Amino acid sequence: MAKRSCGQRSRSLAQYIDHQLSGDPAHSMLMIKYLGVPAPFGDFYRGGLTATQTAAQALHGKGFADLNAQQAATWCPGCPRAR
Repeated sequence: MAKRSCGQRSRSLAQYIDHQLSGDPAHSMLMIKYLGVPAPFGDFYRGGLTATQTAAQALHGKGFADLNAQQAATWCPGCPRAR
């Protein structure tokens, strides 16, 4: 199985979040519903994704989905590193 790039993983995550946000919040599998954030959850995720995009653009001159694995790994120091 071929390794997926950071951009591919980011798009997959975006598709998952989009799918979860498009349904009934009571059936959502997103962890946010367990953290006491009131539905609808779209604004919460939209704000976070916008901030991530803005920060990636400021730091690297490109969107988060376009970062290479090493650049993306700096965003999550505890996450597994690209090999």
